[in-house]
Amino acid sequence: ERLVGSEMCIRDSYITVIAAVLLCVLSATASTAEFKRIWVVTNETHKGEKGVMIHADFDLTGAKDKGVECQAIFYAIPGKRALHDTNDRYRLSPSLNYIASSTYFKAKSNDMQVDDCTIFIPTEELHLKNPRKYKIYVKLSIYTNPGKTGEFLTESDYVPFVIDMTDING
Repeated sequence: ERLVGSEMCIRDSYITVIAAVLLCVLSATASTAEFKRIWVVTNETHKGEKGVMIHADFDLTGAKDKGVECQAIFYAIPGKRALHDTNDRYRLSPSLNYIASSTYFKAKSNDMQVDDCTIFIPTEELHLKNPRKYKIYVKLSIYTNPGKTGEFLTESDYVPFVIDMTDING
C-alpha cells in the first residue's frame, strides 16, 4: 500500500508525537546531580570519635521520593590505589575491600539544592599505621535508590587532603 500526500503527513506527525511523548517520559524520570563544592575537615569529632568529615554541596533534580546516597571512597593514589579496609567496618562492598563511607537521605522535591551533605569516617578506620602526615584523596559519587536497581548520577574529581597521624587523639 502506498501513502500519498496528507496520509504521509499524518503518519509522520503521529510518529513525531509518539517520540516526543517517550522523550518527555524518559526525561521526567531521569535523575541528575552536579557537585558545586566539596571540602574536607580533619580532626573533627562526631558521635565521640575523631575523624574526617567530608562536606559537599550539590544540585539534585528528578529524585523526589527516591533514596539518595552520597558515597566517599578514599585513595592513596588518585585513580590507581584505593585505601584497603582491614576490619569490614568501612568496606565498599563484600567483593571490594576499599575504604568507603556514605550518607543516605530521601529526596523531598524534584529540584533540590543540597547544602552541606556530610560523610564521616573515624581516623583509625583509614588504617594509616605510621605516625606521620599523609596526603590522601577522596572521590564522591551520588546514586539514587542505591543497590541492584540503583542509578549512578555523578562523581567528583579526586579531592586531596592531608591527615596528621602523629597525634590522632589531639
